[in-house]
Amino acid sequence: MTTKKNKLKQLDRKELIELGKKSPKKLIIRQKLKKDDIVKILEDNITNGYIEKYLKERRTTSGLKANLDGTKYEDKIMTHFSKKGYKCIKNRKKKRQYEIDIIGVKKEGHIRKKREQIIVECKNRDINSNDVIKLSGKVQLYKNKYPNDTVKGWLVYSGIADSGAKATARNYKSISLKRIPNR
Repeated sequence: MTTKKNKLKQLDRKELIELGKKSPKKLIIRQKLKKDDIVKILEDNITNGYIEKYLKERRTTSGLKANLDGTKYEDKIMTHFSKKGYKCIKNRKKKRQYEIDIIGVKKEGHIRKKREQIIVECKNRDINSNDVIKLSGKVQLYKNKYPNDTVKGWLVYSGIADSGAKATARNYKSISLKRIPNR
């Protein structure tokens, strides 16, 4: 189970300040405070239930709007990895029962060109260990398909990663987790 402190630490400063303002105690948090200090204040003044309510309000969409939000989020993530030097392809639809949101390719070296490929799974929600395990399977399929390339998996999410997701990701050296809020 993810503790209140761990959930708060995953949010960015802007989200923490907003959380304090919208809390039942209407906390006014100074902009100059360090993130760790804001986390301590919120940890003492809001409940775990309120954190869940706040996060749920931020992502309560369904149907077409949820689909559009997901597409916008994938575009944002694709831009993030493109800025890091990857040529990205979005939405590779089902191939043998799996879908990949983004594939990024970066060529390394001048003489012996080696390719680094990233498989990016975008989740505009909270994640758990099952999400990590599914991504590891996709990464393994790509490693088998491209044995001369370096293949890494990124699970990018907008919500909270539970402790199981983090523990599972530590077991796979080629899997990384990254939280990028959807604003």
